[in-house]
Amino acid sequence: GYNIVRQNIVYDCGTAGIRGLRVLHALVEKNDIFNCGWQDVEFHWEVAGIKLLLNQGTLVQNNHIHNMKGGCGIWMDWDNKNSRVTGNVIHDIITVQGAIFVEASQVPNLVDNNIMWNINGQGVRLADTDNAIVVHNLFGNVTEEQVVARVATDRSLGGRKLTSKGNHIMNNL
Repeated sequence: GYNIVRQNIVYDCGTAGIRGLRVLHALVEKNDIFNCGWQDVEFHWEVAGIKLLLNQGTLVQNNHIHNMKGGCGIWMDWDNKNSRVTGNVIHDIITVQGAIFVEASQVPNLVDNNIMWNINGQGVRLADTDNAIVVHNLFGNVTEEQVVARVATDRSLGGRKLTSKGNHIMNNL
């Protein structure tokens, strides 16, 4: 926990550019990530420009993620708590999971003030996620839903079936 990942240039990675597990109170900012996912193994389910698992109080901001094929831009994976994805520019992505993907979380997380442009897939994907707040994002040329929230699996978290309820999606353009 308490890591800072700042101002890196990450490129030509076959799967994930930046990855983290049990990301507690971390800051991931001002990174330039591009040409990742070229192995086109997105269905391996570990491919993203930034993929962080078990986030708590984590801030992912002001990153530039572009020219990805077969992977999402930012993936906040499993049991995220009170984390924020803000001010990122994500463009020219081909993905089945979304430019920004928040997965399997029950308490509030915030996705705000991001720009998603030329996305072949979904803009923001909330899968098996409750109480997320998606506000003030700009979408352009997104081929599927700008924001989608739904139950995608039959898994449980903390002894409770995962659902997709209580999400707030507003003031996006």
